[in-house]
Amino acid sequence: MSTLLGAIVGALTNLATSGWSWALAAGALVAAGCWVAWEMRLRSRDQREAAAEARARVLSIVDSADSGGGGGAFDLLVATRRVMPTQGRRMEFEQLQDWSDEEALVNVLVLSGPAGVGKTRLALEFGLSLPEPWVAGWLVPGRGAEAVRAIAAGGDPTLVLVDDADTRADLPDLLAAAAEHTGAPWLRILLVVRDGTSLQAMLRPLVPDAARHLARGPVLQVGALGGAGDRERWYAQAVGRFAVRLGVPAPTAKTLAGHVGTDGETTLILLARALLTVLASGPQRDTSGVVRRMSAGEVIGELFAHEEAWWESSASAETWGVLSLGAEVRQRCVLALALRGGTGEQAAALVLRRLPDLADASELQVRNAARWVAHLYPAAGYRIEPDLLGDWFIVDRLLRHPNLAVRLLADLDQTEEQQVLTVLTRAASVFPAALPILARVWRAGGAEVAQLAIRFASIHHTAMLDEHLATFISDIDATSATFAALDRQLDDYSLPRTRLSVARRLVSLWRADTSDEGVEQLGRALNNLGSCLSRLGKHRQARAATAEAVTIWRELAAGNPAYRAFLGDALRSVSNRLRELGEHRQSLTAANEAVLIWQELVNDDPAYRSELARALNSLGKCLANLGDRQRAQLASIDAVTIWRDLLTDDPAYRSELARALNDLGNHSSSLGEYLRAMAATYEAVTIWRHLVADEPADRAELASTLNNLGSRQAELGEHRQALQTTNEAVAVWRELALVNTAHRPDLARTLNNVGSHLAEVGERRQAISATIEAVDLWRAIVPDNPAYRPDFAGALINLGTDLSGLREHRQALTVTNEAVVLWRDLAADNVAHRPLLAQALNALSSRFSELGDHRQAHAASEESIAIWQELNPENPAHRSEFARALHNQAANLCELEDHDSEFAHRQDSLRQYEACLAADTTLYAPQYRQAVAGLQAAYVQHGRHEEAAVLGITPHPPVV
Repeated sequence: MSTLLGAIVGALTNLATSGWSWALAAGALVAAGCWVAWEMRLRSRDQREAAAEARARVLSIVDSADSGGGGGAFDLLVATRRVMPTQGRRMEFEQLQDWSDEEALVNVLVLSGPAGVGKTRLALEFGLSLPEPWVAGWLVPGRGAEAVRAIAAGGDPTLVLVDDADTRADLPDLLAAAAEHTGAPWLRILLVVRDGTSLQAMLRPLVPDAARHLARGPVLQVGALGGAGDRERWYAQAVGRFAVRLGVPAPTAKTLAGHVGTDGETTLILLARALLTVLASGPQRDTSGVVRRMSAGEVIGELFAHEEAWWESSASAETWGVLSLGAEVRQRCVLALALRGGTGEQAAALVLRRLPDLADASELQVRNAARWVAHLYPAAGYRIEPDLLGDWFIVDRLLRHPNLAVRLLADLDQTEEQQVLTVLTRAASVFPAALPILARVWRAGGAEVAQLAIRFASIHHTAMLDEHLATFISDIDATSATFAALDRQLDDYSLPRTRLSVARRLVSLWRADTSDEGVEQLGRALNNLGSCLSRLGKHRQARAATAEAVTIWRELAAGNPAYRAFLGDALRSVSNRLRELGEHRQSLTAANEAVLIWQELVNDDPAYRSELARALNSLGKCLANLGDRQRAQLASIDAVTIWRDLLTDDPAYRSELARALNDLGNHSSSLGEYLRAMAATYEAVTIWRHLVADEPADRAELASTLNNLGSRQAELGEHRQALQTTNEAVAVWRELALVNTAHRPDLARTLNNVGSHLAEVGERRQAISATIEAVDLWRAIVPDNPAYRPDFAGALINLGTDLSGLREHRQALTVTNEAVVLWRDLAADNVAHRPLLAQALNALSSRFSELGDHRQAHAASEESIAIWQELNPENPAHRSEFARALHNQAANLCELEDHDSEFAHRQDSLRQYEACLAADTTLYAPQYRQAVAGLQAAYVQHGRHEEAAVLGITPHPPVV
């Protein structure tokens, strides 16, 4: 630019002094302009190159070319080698593309799924699919803080891929910088992790408020996919590709035919089978059939034999100077560094000195060994990739050599402790045999390692991992302050047994403190213990703990009214615990007392209105369980009103409003007010969907409300939508029940509803499969907790209906009779179950009728009708059931040739439907028209044509 200005000034000066002609001046200006343009182009190129170099320091750019590798057996299984393209992920690809294309979406997405399902492969393929000028690359470890600045300077829209995001200490810095980035260039961050919701829960306290929304972005869950035919096809394709890469003949298609592995096997294990098939095959050998039938562990073990052969081939080179160590020592070197890591050659040498064979070796020998392992596995921490196979090797060798394990796991510094816990916790989530080894590391660290253990276990949580951690927590010696900190660290979602263990220790510690503060803290701890026990389905123990808390707060409140708030909270809790055990009258007594206390407190201080609303929610449930549905609905309406008012000042109450709306939907449904029920439940689902994005623990609430929404949709005849909604709930419950068996009742309840919805859309075989699974779950659950007997009985009724639809009439009768026996017992203790007994008797009547036993069918219907008459059903929901019972009895009377009674029952059934029609024309009109047509057909069948003609085709107007 300075050159151009100089040229312009010189040209003008010369013109003014007539030193130059106009032509020469113009030529000078043009030349100067060209020079400046060239300078600017060079400068722009230099700036682009500098920006690209800066970006390359923070991102490892993905490349469509084969990344090569060290040449080991596992090398071809690493995602970056791209030997086998991503299979069967079109839907996930489309979701990723929508996320990258849509400017308004959150720019962070979590790609979540179990080990070996192909998450990294999918992320890589997606990065490669992005068109220019997009740039995609893996975040370089430790560069999270500076990455966004370097990317912004590059000016190109960029996809940042972060593999194993849960292990990245620089991830919070990356998200904090991303939150400040606005405008161009577009930035997308794809976090690849095994458990997305746990990652988000871990991140939220680590990022600033401005980046909190990035830690609760969308989660794309991927799992194992493909049926048997898919696996066989992919296996054969992979065998062919591996053979080409290895330069060996591929086995024939005929030898590859047949079932491969097990249902639900991951992509990585399928590819491992294919690779092993190629490696084990030869001119005179056909091992494909054997490999196809091996367990996953056997496949990995056989592959490791080939990996170790590569180690030996590499060690034979004089370059490394490790040949004299011996094969077993070299294997131990790989194990030691894969387990403990080490930053730099010096740190790696110190780790290797722990091996008995190298304790007294020369420094040169030890450093040679460290350099050799770094050559084999140059990734950070000497990771053997893919992780799943590396984890198997570590666990297998530590179990084979327990004395070596003791040496390698001793005297860990803080960095090594974190490395070892990361590796072993990840391994234990897939290979439970690692749990005792991991527990040994926990015990060695004692209370100081507890928070770190909980952090990693929350990320890789499994039921077995939770059990071992809970046992460790119960044994550590620590103060109440330490356990209180652990309790705050735990969430409701991932480690329920560990949380219970912490709660028990707090109760034990506070019980030993007889001071006034100790007594108060004991009351709080007992209430918390009751909640933890309840989440694990230990309802009797939960009731005992909460009842003790009530006793403490009652005594304290007698001497000091300031404790009445604590008493009210404990009474609400004990009411919930009693309700879980089916002790509904005692539950109602406690709930009423809690409401009275909170009403008195609200009169003096409106700040207690939230507690009053919670107590009203509990009261509504108690009333509904005892059949007082009108008062239950009124209690829920009062609670919803309070929550809506409170919500105007504090959005934190959204979850409370959602719970109250869900309860209101249930109570309104039980009164036959289906449109009102649908509106309340739909609003609740909408709220939970927003909340789950921020708090994974709320997924249980969302699943429960989705199940109810499915029921509301079915009540309004929207059966396909009901099926879709309830299937979504089942998917959540399946995942949660794997971690916490206390969710098995939720899964069983939802599966039963899925069966009902499938039957309604004509998918009877799928329906019976879902219902049988539900019944089997209830048979296992009910012996430990009789409070679930109503759910079990309801599932048996559904199973009877499904069996009937498949003409399995005798089996249908057997299970329906079992349900009636259960309902009789339940109704004897609680009149709220009498309508359900009446419905079950009506179903039993149908089952007898299908077998031609019309007298027993008549007896069952007669008992059902007697119950409905006794209940005097003003409730439209009860009226419609009463009408069905009358219609069933009419059919029985027809078979018994008592036609006068038959027509009396048909007419009475029609009157009940007319009353329903007056309450809800849209909902009951089809049933009413069907009843009219049925009555008219019956008249015609028995030659009463005049009465049929009088009835007419058009239904009578409803009788109000």
